[in-house]
Amino acid sequence: MITSLKVFGCVAWRRNETQEKTASQANLCMFLGYSEVKKAYKVYDLEDKKTVFTVDCTFKETEFHPHVPCSSRMTTTSATANVAPWRKPPRKTLTWT
Repeated sequence: MITSLKVFGCVAWRRNETQEKTASQANLCMFLGYSEVKKAYKVYDLEDKKTVFTVDCTFKETEFHPHVPCSSRMTTTSATANVAPWRKPPRKTLTWT
């Protein structure tokens, strides 16, 4: 279904499964894609710093995590064209003459 398609990199909230009373009810995540072997979303949990698969998730498709640049704010140059936006570009770039 088209309703299950989500915007790559958008903010997602994953239900926290811990039973502690002081723990937050949901963890802030970033949507990465879909599981290839089961019906689940693949998200990167920004609080636990790990990739997880979940079906219990709420998405904010118009919001993006402030530490991960949105594509509308990114500028592409030849030095950074193939670098993931959340990684630093390489220090040295090769120039072909």
